[in-house]
Amino acid sequence: MDDPDAAARESARALKASRLHTEQLAVVVKELEQQLVTRAEDMARVTAECDHAAMLATFVREDCDLLRDKLQVAEAEVKRLTTIIRAINAA
Repeated sequence: MDDPDAAARESARALKASRLHTEQLAVVVKELEQQLVTRAEDMARVTAECDHAAMLATFVREDCDLLRDKLQVAEAEVKRLTTIIRAINAA
């Protein structure tokens, strides 16, 4: 025959082990949640920095376009003045 007290002790031991395991899992879950929060904060910061970089890149492109236009105007002026100087030198 089975010993009812032994079965009860085994059941209590199993329940205690199960509770301990549940507590350990709860700690792991909390740690994972904190890591997730930290990573979400990091991602938000990186996203904001990328958005800022994209905005700066737009300004740089606009500045480059403006400088390219000014360079073309300056090159045209140099050609015009070179033509005038050659005409003067040839005369």
